[in-house]
Amino acid sequence: MITATINDEGAQLYVVMKGAPGTVGKVEDSYKPHHVAIRCSQRARPLVRKFLTELHKKGYWQELTKLKTTRAVHIRLSDVRTVLEEVKDLKELQ
Repeated sequence: MITATINDEGAQLYVVMKGAPGTVGKVEDSYKPHHVAIRCSQRARPLVRKFLTELHKKGYWQELTKLKTTRAVHIRLSDVRTVLEEVKDLKELQ
């Protein structure tokens, strides 16, 4: 099971939610209150990390934020949850 929440210090991965366009969507291991917390099994963690990292590298999160007019941008929790629905369907996790 893969879940995304806010303000969860015990999660396995964190996605940067606010910041500069190049950092939003980046996957990190350390907790910060303004990151989206991802909980998943130890078995799923490498695949989830790889999937989210690839999205960041390909500019997926920047596309979601490109209409913003300020230097600081953000993604929503619902954006991350939508993306995680795709990961949940991968056969490697079952």
